[in-house]
Amino acid sequence: MCPICGVELSNLSPADRNAHVNGCLDTETSTLPPATVLVPSTAPPPTQGSSGKSGWFTKSPGLKTNTPLDSTPSSKPVSAFAKLMSTNAEAQAWASTAKEQAEQHGMRASERTCPFYKILFNGPITVDAFRYGAVPGCKAYFLSHFHSDHYVGLTSKWDHGPIYCSPVTANLVRLRLKVDPKWVHELPWEDWFDIPDAPGIRVNGIDANHCPGSMLFLFEKNSNGKKTTRVLHCGDFRACPEHLTHPLLRPPNKIDTIYLDTTYLNPKYAFPSQSSVITACGDLCTKLNSTSPSSLTNRPSKPRLLILVGTYSIGKERICLGLAQSLNTLIYAPASKLPTLHALNLPSLTALLTPDPALAQVHMIPLQQLDTPSLSEYLSRHPTFTHIVGFRPSGWSYKPPTSRAKEPRVEDVLWGREWRSRYSVEEMVPVKGATERARVYAVPYSEHSSFRELTMLMCGLEVGKVVPTVNVGSEKSRSAMRRWIEKWERQRGRKMFVVGEDGGVW
Repeated sequence: MCPICGVELSNLSPADRNAHVNGCLDTETSTLPPATVLVPSTAPPPTQGSSGKSGWFTKSPGLKTNTPLDSTPSSKPVSAFAKLMSTNAEAQAWASTAKEQAEQHGMRASERTCPFYKILFNGPITVDAFRYGAVPGCKAYFLSHFHSDHYVGLTSKWDHGPIYCSPVTANLVRLRLKVDPKWVHELPWEDWFDIPDAPGIRVNGIDANHCPGSMLFLFEKNSNGKKTTRVLHCGDFRACPEHLTHPLLRPPNKIDTIYLDTTYLNPKYAFPSQSSVITACGDLCTKLNSTSPSSLTNRPSKPRLLILVGTYSIGKERICLGLAQSLNTLIYAPASKLPTLHALNLPSLTALLTPDPALAQVHMIPLQQLDTPSLSEYLSRHPTFTHIVGFRPSGWSYKPPTSRAKEPRVEDVLWGREWRSRYSVEEMVPVKGATERARVYAVPYSEHSSFRELTMLMCGLEVGKVVPTVNVGSEKSRSAMRRWIEKWERQRGRKMFVVGEDGGVW
């Protein structure tokens, strides 16, 4: 069910459900309720130090829950037998989850069993599990960021327990979903917070480098003076050098269990950096902006390019900013979207926003509405522009070079020059149907980690158990990801990769 308009969405595909909810968000308006700000933990800071604040960077009483994977750390070396037993336990947990999900097909989401990979520390904490309603034993519901596939199930009727998230995400939960502010608690950035009703567990929020307000959750649990258990939940994120060098994450710190965003855990998707894609798109726009289409009958004295960027309710702000800066222009967003953009607390973006489409050469529109046939019609409604270009930013559009091996060695991914993806205007080809005055480009701009970025992060951190959280619906997919997780583990054992060394560039 849509959390905004209440329409039943169970008969739609996941992509169509997300598109519907994002569309509702972009047409809703409201005022922002007051915030509930949490007081940081009084516990002493960890010996490894801390980093600075990040800036972008219905109830179901009979519900069951899967038993989470054991994340209790051990100071002893892991024997082959113990590792085998752990692998078997994980396989059984996935099999049990798959069986339950199949048996519960067609049931309301809030009546289904919450899968084990959304439950931490045997129950008191869940992450992005709102679709399952009241999860038995859960004392704290965490929301990693404000994308509909993560907050689905969270509505104005929520009364199952406290929600913990970043200040920006909290703004949006109150503003767009109308959740009662008493349930919404803002976590501080880069500071420890003791979780009420979860004795011995504290959390630190780290910039996930995904969309504005997205947070990595680093949990620490101290059980009766025993060794501290450290769990990192990534939600959705784009791995970057700041993660690998973060004082709470970098070696010799050990992460006992990491819940990893595995959206692009496939060698096919070693796509370029965001900055490389933004630069190429900016170069193309600068070139197009200086040339009038020859097909114009009355050619103006000065050409003026209109740029459309496909966006979600939030997300893709960086590419919009980069393009606006390359042409020294403003950014237009529909009046219904402006409250959401202002709630992101991004001064660099706010300074360029305008409600007047004629003043801005960069226009934000819903991603699902951006296609070649619609461009000419959009241009006809904005006569102050001479031609138009649209960008559909997504990692799924990436096409790897044929020179890359389909099953590479980890060493090649880390240090091979052919795996250091770059992007240029020469590689940009418009999608079918392009004309001189209207064209669309699918560009490999992503807010998730590329395969190479995942590889560098996982070879550079000291990690125990890895739990994938995306593309986990089939054994075939899980098995393919497991092979790479095991390869990363073997590479970590060699202790050969350090961020910044020759070849190990981001």
